[in-house]
Amino acid sequence: DFSGSAGTTNSNTVTVLTTIIQTPSSIRLFQFDATGTSSFTPTVVTQHATSGPPGNGFVVSPDPAVPTIGGSTPLVATDPQPLNAVDLYTTGDPIFVQVDDQDQNLDPAVLETVRVVVTSSTGDQEEIILTETGVDTGIFIGYVQSSSDPVSQFDGILTLGAESNVTVQYTDQFDPTDVSTSGSLVDPFGVVFSSSDGTLLDGAIVTLLDSSGNPANVFGDDGISTYPNTVVTGGSATDSGGTVVNFPTGSYRFPRVAPGDYRIAVTAPSGFEGPSTVGVADLQILPGAPYALDTKASFSTVFTLQAGPPLHVDIPLDALTSVLVIDKAASKDTAAIGDFVQYTLTLSNVDTNPAGSANGVLISDILPVGLRYQNGSVRLDGVAVDDPAISKDGRTLTFSIGSLPSGGSVQVKYVVELTVGTRLGKAVNSVSAEDNLGRRSNDAVAAINVTEDLFASRSFIAGRVIIGECGEDQRFSDPGLQSVRIFMEDGTYAATDEEGRYHFEGIRPGTHVVQVDKASIPDNLEIVDCVKNTRFAGTPYSQFVDIQGGTLWRTDFYVREKKPITDTATLFIQSELNEENIKYTIEMSNGEIPVKNYRLIINLPDGIEYDLGSSIADDAVIDDPYVNENVVVYRFGDLGANWKKQLKLRGRIKEKADGDLVTTAFVILNTDAKKNIRSTPIKNKLEVSRVRMEGKSVVYQAYFQPLGAELSYLSKKGIREAIDNLGEVDITRNEVTGYSDATSVKRRSTWLYENNSALSKARAKVVGEYLINELNIDEDTVILNGAGSTVPVATNATVQGRSLNRRAELVVSTSEVVAPGKVELVTSESEVSEITLEGQPEFKIEKLIEAPPVTEQLDISTFDEFWIKEATPGYEWLMP
Repeated sequence: DFSGSAGTTNSNTVTVLTTIIQTPSSIRLFQFDATGTSSFTPTVVTQHATSGPPGNGFVVSPDPAVPTIGGSTPLVATDPQPLNAVDLYTTGDPIFVQVDDQDQNLDPAVLETVRVVVTSSTGDQEEIILTETGVDTGIFIGYVQSSSDPVSQFDGILTLGAESNVTVQYTDQFDPTDVSTSGSLVDPFGVVFSSSDGTLLDGAIVTLLDSSGNPANVFGDDGISTYPNTVVTGGSATDSGGTVVNFPTGSYRFPRVAPGDYRIAVTAPSGFEGPSTVGVADLQILPGAPYALDTKASFSTVFTLQAGPPLHVDIPLDALTSVLVIDKAASKDTAAIGDFVQYTLTLSNVDTNPAGSANGVLISDILPVGLRYQNGSVRLDGVAVDDPAISKDGRTLTFSIGSLPSGGSVQVKYVVELTVGTRLGKAVNSVSAEDNLGRRSNDAVAAINVTEDLFASRSFIAGRVIIGECGEDQRFSDPGLQSVRIFMEDGTYAATDEEGRYHFEGIRPGTHVVQVDKASIPDNLEIVDCVKNTRFAGTPYSQFVDIQGGTLWRTDFYVREKKPITDTATLFIQSELNEENIKYTIEMSNGEIPVKNYRLIINLPDGIEYDLGSSIADDAVIDDPYVNENVVVYRFGDLGANWKKQLKLRGRIKEKADGDLVTTAFVILNTDAKKNIRSTPIKNKLEVSRVRMEGKSVVYQAYFQPLGAELSYLSKKGIREAIDNLGEVDITRNEVTGYSDATSVKRRSTWLYENNSALSKARAKVVGEYLINELNIDEDTVILNGAGSTVPVATNATVQGRSLNRRAELVVSTSEVVAPGKVELVTSESEVSEITLEGQPEFKIEKLIEAPPVTEQLDISTFDEFWIKEATPGYEWLMP
């Protein structure tokens, strides 16, 4: 047996120290591999902060989406995703971030996490939690979706833009000195630059072509809006969604292009040419390097664009080595055999170096077949000089210029003749210059159209489309109609000029049909059937022509304005009552005759006032009309023809409104034929029956001097105060009765007042006039009486009594609304008011006629009977 008491004894203390071995961290950026061939396929579950900094309220990020042409492709974060390392992004891409930090692999059996902060040069900032790619890897990955939406920090979406930057920063939570940073450029601009000094070049035309040489399909940042496949460096471009991309100096950009084979074609600005012949190694040591150079894409060769990073190609151009620039012009555009043409050559030395003289300069000009130089015709800066050296075939002319200083220019003029060997059609000759160093200028060309003499072997049809009635006298005086198409039976057509003239040339002999295209005649005109003969092909717009070789046939057509028509414009009003509010709906319409200065006038009764802001025309709110007391005026301006319009407005019934309230409306309009046409008024009627309380009281007594009928200041003041004291009531009657004392009007004063009765009436009248003129009392409510001395209020035996009897009493009857009563719509719909209008309908008078795709038309307005009289013998006017 054992026995004893329980107790506690403390052991020694053991301390265990765990040391985390610090390892350096690193960051890499990845992009989704659209080809699916990448061997790196982690899952990318991520959390993002909803507030900060530092980040708080982390939630699981929505699945990423990869933008594609025409939309986007969603990814599932929990599924393995193929990723490639990149250093360029396009706005809208998900940005995948990988952190390698082995000292964060604390538990080899658990997927652990780290945090990184992602910022953009647009000002956006997001904090995300990366998840370990597998247990015991120490490698963490996650993503943040990018977009072009406005900046909103800590929402899990990073706002990017063209030429912006993305920066990712990671700090080891156990070692603050272990900080890793990585970054990437977003949507970079390509640049076009000089291969000699790296200068960025504006004005270069950059075109993206597919491998077949056709314009490539380019899309905006959203992958949906179409984007120009040709842009100009330093300019701007606008996609079909309205997004404008402004290019910095020398820059260009094609936001989204599908993977494939392409070629970049560049039209160089003045003074440059491409593709460059300078090697890539030499280009990369220029100012502004490094450049994004591709041995194919940067040098106008077909290249393959892979899925992934955006197109980023810089393009070098070489400065032109030649300093000579030549231009050539001919004295006329058209000439015939036997004519003389003067050519002008202008040669310039564009070298900006003062010592950059071009020496031993020769100009070589090659003439077309049949053109022959005229001896002694050459002029150098206006001075006659020796003839040029001429080749054996007579076509190549060589002018010796000598030295041409930098910035200098010379002008050479000479004359050629078109000999019988000259071919009809375009005669083009070219010229160039070269100095003793072999620097050759550009090739300049000049062209003339060589035609056959009039009537040599061809026939002509000429005429006019004349606005007016038929007749020989009007043929030359009446105006012509422009842009009318005239057809021939083979489909050839011409368009009349501003004088109504047209012609066809080179017509073969025989019978032809000349016809007016009725669709090109303005709707307000009609073709006149002038002559009933066999020349007209059964209609006034078609004529037969029997033409012989080498002749000119005239064929005229006449048009005139159509007769006026009549039509109607209508007006209708409908009303709806809602307690103390009334809604008006006014229907307006018009027929074929266009109207101008259309005005709608609505006369509201005194008991209704317009409700501001209530006007709606054709379901759209419009500005308030002009309102002057009860008159409401809408000015709709020029409305044209064939329209319907609905106007809605509201009125409010006034509290004191009573009795019949009649609303009228009418329109005033103009036509081309008549102004200020007024419609018959339309009406609707509202009946208001208020509950009223009637009242009557003696309001005031005015006193007068003996034989006097003038209101004193005190009496006027008293009457005004008495009326004001009545308050908000309707005054229905103002009865004024004048009185006199018993003293008779003496004979010497009868020129003023015949008797006391007349004197009392004068006293009543002066009170009534004060009410009407000074207090704006309705004249119809004022009743005047004269009682003489018949109704004294005091004895006439004393002075005081008589002063009280010399008076005028104002008795006012009032009516006051004490309850709303009843409001009833008596006439809710008016009759339809019709206005008969007379005039021309609205016509499409201006019709654009394309230039005829036939031989070039010459001005032949002078080829008429007057011209024939003065012409060389051998021609006569045959028809018509």
